[in-house]
Amino acid sequence: MTPEGRTPSPQGSQSEVADELRQDAGHLKESLGARAKQEAESRKGQAAQVAGSASSALDTAARDLRDNPEAPEWMASALQQAARRIESLASHVDGRNIDELGDEVAEFARRNPGTFLAASAAAGFAAARVLRAGVDKKRHERSGDQYGSGNGNDLRSAQDWPADENIRPTEAGGYAPAYGGGGTGGDFGGTAR
Repeated sequence: MTPEGRTPSPQGSQSEVADELRQDAGHLKESLGARAKQEAESRKGQAAQVAGSASSALDTAARDLRDNPEAPEWMASALQQAARRIESLASHVDGRNIDELGDEVAEFARRNPGTFLAASAAAGFAAARVLRAGVDKKRHERSGDQYGSGNGNDLRSAQDWPADENIRPTEAGGYAPAYGGGGTGGDFGGTAR
């Protein structure tokens, strides 16, 4: 009973429950959004550090090529230019907040939809390959399989084994197709068995 002495109607309590659910959903959405932003900011800083390290490595490689008289100058120049662009990108990303970066990506996608879709597909493919390589390596490490012949002369450990299950290591230290082929399938750095 209500304080006025009336029994609450079922429609009134349903309406109150619906309002409460809407409010809870709104709070949950805000909470998840804030947490996602916080995580993205953290990852953004890590990405900028990795990009800075990559830029430094490319710069060092370019200097080494310039010091080598047999190395082509164009290669050193290309590495130097790539290092500068990566460093510029790293500082650009590090100097923006997530909202600004999201707005820039959305604007780029509106101006260049084909390029954006191609870059997204390439990034997705690369991420899938990286994730698959990690899963394959963990699976092979867990199983203890050394990809050997079983005669005690195992070829290599899972750390040296490529992520592609269609390629196997050879006794000579290279790789060959895992599906057989009797040596005619081509060998990548060694002799097929």
